[in-house]
Amino acid sequence: MSLEGYFLSDRELLSVRGKDAADYLQRVLTCNLKTLQPGKFIPGALLTGQGKLVAFFDLYQQADGGYTLAVPSGCAEALAARLERYVFSEDVVLEPREAIVLELLSSAPPFEPIPEPGRYRDFALDGLPARLSTLAPGHYRLELVRMPSEFAPAPLEAERFEAWRIEQGLPAWDKELNDNLIPLNLGIDGAISHDKGCYTGQEVISRATFVGHPAQELVGLLAEEPLEAGTELTLEGDYVGVVTSTGYSETKKAHIALARTRWQKAKPSGRVQAGEREVAVVALPFAP
Repeated sequence: MSLEGYFLSDRELLSVRGKDAADYLQRVLTCNLKTLQPGKFIPGALLTGQGKLVAFFDLYQQADGGYTLAVPSGCAEALAARLERYVFSEDVVLEPREAIVLELLSSAPPFEPIPEPGRYRDFALDGLPARLSTLAPGHYRLELVRMPSEFAPAPLEAERFEAWRIEQGLPAWDKELNDNLIPLNLGIDGAISHDKGCYTGQEVISRATFVGHPAQELVGLLAEEPLEAGTELTLEGDYVGVVTSTGYSETKKAHIALARTRWQKAKPSGRVQAGEREVAVVALPFAP
């Protein structure tokens, strides 16, 4: 079997189980566990009491009633530690789940039937359990116990995936997102439920959403020359943001970037200064 366009994901798996796991997670996470259905996963996040991001993840319910969180490795340890801190007398057990996690960019991965976006399918691969999740059309996550011997390695170049990620406006930990940010308008708004009731950090999120506005937002940049992450963006001499990720788009035939900017200071169709050069601001995701 040839598996084209895959790479080793940065996601780690955290298992949460116990008779109180559902109530416990519903109380502390930003997502609404009541929207979970068999074969479906949902995005979520954990915040501090000040509304700052601890981690973001995809949340799955297991057949045994437990849960699995697929979390970026850069914030996995902090997530586990913070969740442990919130456990008091509840029957909740947190432990890492060992797996090989791949991501695929493919128009037709060889694992029919393919789930709809936001859904997953458990199946046997090489006689061992496997899970295929459709993150978006053409973007998949594959969880394996071990790499099947018949796979013909065809790993995806890191630069190609990074360019694709930027085009889609998908934030990455320690680039667009970190633990010093309130994560509104930064690419993971779908992880935050506004109608589930209380959760850790909910008051801060509600004030910023319904009374004020987010402090920052994520935008795209188009440039004729390469950009560097960390470059400050200015408009008429005033600081408006910073470049967070850069790449080259084969579809656009241009250098592209993601930038974290002050709220409505770098508007799509406008232009800003990136160091000594002028660049175009575009809405996310980048248009085809």
